[in-house]
Amino acid sequence: MSAQSDSSRGQSGNAGFTFVELLISMAIVAVIMSFAVMSLSNLIPKAQLRTAVTQLMVDVQNQQYLAMIGQTDPDQGQTKGIYFQDQSYTVFNGSSFTVDNPTNFVVNIPETVTIRRVTLPNNTLVFAPLSGECLNCPVGEEVGFELGDIQSSARAEIVVNPYGVLEIKEYQ
Repeated sequence: MSAQSDSSRGQSGNAGFTFVELLISMAIVAVIMSFAVMSLSNLIPKAQLRTAVTQLMVDVQNQQYLAMIGQTDPDQGQTKGIYFQDQSYTVFNGSSFTVDNPTNFVVNIPETVTIRRVTLPNNTLVFAPLSGECLNCPVGEEVGFELGDIQSSARAEIVVNPYGVLEIKEYQ
């Protein structure tokens, strides 16, 4: 008799989940997935910003290094600089930026990142030969620029002092 009651329980129709239970569990999964997508969507702009900041810092430090060692003449250094624009920056030789110089090298940054709030005179950072000091930085002041992502609030502020020391002040 107990075998019959066990078999009749299995066929009673109470096994499994109801439609409402399945809908509730799917709604919970959808809410969790939406939080995951929102948190992951901020990673791409921040990664693009980090890449742009890293590339820019490498190029700035390389220009400073080349000014310090004197790339064209071992006995005498050459002034080097970087000219900043909204979507690009130009690496140049000499004490001032000229558009038609064939030795200029333009570096484009990702479309979602922009260079803004440039407080350098003429949007230019110029390094002195042999010392690598900032030639156009006002004495006693920190000047610089900010890189920001246009899709999010991610940004990085980079400052340079008259001695040519670069620092990332804020990274959000």
